[in-house]
Amino acid sequence: MKSSRYALEPEKRSGSVPSPVRSGTALAVSTGGAWTWPAHSHQEVGMGRSMVFWAIALVAVCAVGLRIDASLGGARTERSRAESGTPTNQSTSADAKPIEATATAPLAAVTPDPGFRTTHPTPYSWVARGWIAHGLGGVGGKRVTNSLEAFEYNYARGYRVFEVDLVPSTDGTLVARHDWQAYLYEFLGQKVDNPYRRLSTAEFKSLKMHGTYTPLTVDDVMALMRAYPDVWLMTDTKGTTPADAQSAMRELVRAMGEDHVLAERIIVQIYNEQMLDAVNSVYPFRNIVYTLYQTQSSPEQALAFARDSGIRVVALPIGMWTPALSGQAGGGVSLAVYTTNDRAEADRLRGGGVALLYSDFLPPDTK
Repeated sequence: MKSSRYALEPEKRSGSVPSPVRSGTALAVSTGGAWTWPAHSHQEVGMGRSMVFWAIALVAVCAVGLRIDASLGGARTERSRAESGTPTNQSTSADAKPIEATATAPLAAVTPDPGFRTTHPTPYSWVARGWIAHGLGGVGGKRVTNSLEAFEYNYARGYRVFEVDLVPSTDGTLVARHDWQAYLYEFLGQKVDNPYRRLSTAEFKSLKMHGTYTPLTVDDVMALMRAYPDVWLMTDTKGTTPADAQSAMRELVRAMGEDHVLAERIIVQIYNEQMLDAVNSVYPFRNIVYTLYQTQSSPEQALAFARDSGIRVVALPIGMWTPALSGQAGGGVSLAVYTTNDRAEADRLRGGGVALLYSDFLPPDTK
């Protein structure tokens, strides 16, 4: 909950003008900053003390009320963000218990596994894994940090498919961050002088999340892919125009360098039909997911487009899924649903024919 930005300022006083303050029937006068009280009867004094007591009590009640209202306001803000697709750190299940971060080696200590150069998985074989770590997975009870620690923790838990948010810094480098909206700095426990601006890559790298978690650039993410040959990376690059898609894909290709074999383990999410050609104009990635959170198309239209285009996974929010859609998928197209942290909900979706689930906190072996 936010602390109040406002404090009560001391009353401005003038040494030449008395300031009367009434307490019951008594009158206190301030002259030169010193308070003098006229003589009173015992009854008047008692009344004055009583009024002071009740005034203090009233102030205390108001203060408690303001704290409660602020708490409710914070809860409303978190709920509003959850409903709009904006990240929230509120878990939705007793199963989603806070997760402790594990000790990690510095990013500089991440070294390539020579086996990455000979890893050639079959396109879409990752679907059989069944689980996708949302924003590199939760860590320390926090969501969408997209951090080194989140990756390492969830790899140790058994995740092998990792969705990562990638947005451009001011100098054009893709960095692992959900977005540049002002709320996210506070959400990630970051203090900045101006939350209404994007950061440069250097600034981004210097600003840990929650004082603990290490931020990653697209180059760092590629280093992790070289170090972990059994990992798949799913991109969430946010931009919806062909130009946005091409810019993001060029950055991915740049970060791969000469190691184009990494592209065989990169899963690109597109948000509309036009993006497919834009992506392919830069690089022919073989694993594409049609994700519906930024499209005007219906799920039925998306499924038809996927079948016609060779896309084998369509991803949609939980609120858009119905058992009927699972029945309509088929034809080599699987459904993925995001984001669940509730075990009962995950079981229901699995039972309804959903092949893949995005999650922050659920273990990937949950069936």
